[in-house]
Amino acid sequence: MTDSERRGDDSRSDSERRGDDSRADTERRGYNSRADNERRGHNSRADSERRGYNSRADSEKRGNNSMTDSERRGDSSSADSERRGNNSMTDSERRGNNSRAYSERKGNNSRTDSERRGNNSRADSERRGDNSRADSERRGYNRRADSERRGNNRRADSERGL
Repeated sequence: MTDSERRGDDSRSDSERRGDDSRADTERRGYNSRADNERRGHNSRADSERRGYNSRADSEKRGNNSMTDSERRGDSSSADSERRGNNSMTDSERRGNNSRAYSERKGNNSRTDSERRGNNSRADSERRGDNSRADSERRGYNRRADSERRGNNRRADSERGL
């Protein structure tokens, strides 16, 4: 006991001497949450009001309130689109990018364009002979017509006696 006190190994006296006691040390170094926040200004309430970061007070002060600011700058969707012509209905009709008006004007409407260029599956297949029904009958690839023509139909072949 005497030796521990002489060397400073007693937990109580040593911690108080070096300042390692949690309570004494936090108040000395400023790590106590309450004392430190108020000292450095990190307390949310005090700091926000001091620096102007409180959402309500700051938005009204700097004009960042969505309603006030959008109307001031003209960024409100309704007012801005009509002013700049970015409203989808107005703008598409003005530039001709409305799908219906634009496709009919340039001929990019699928129905109009396919009939004009011959890319419509029905019109094109009949024109080029790529329709399965028309092509098979023309080239003789229809199973029924081909088997009867070449004699590969079992029924026709067996009746023929081959």
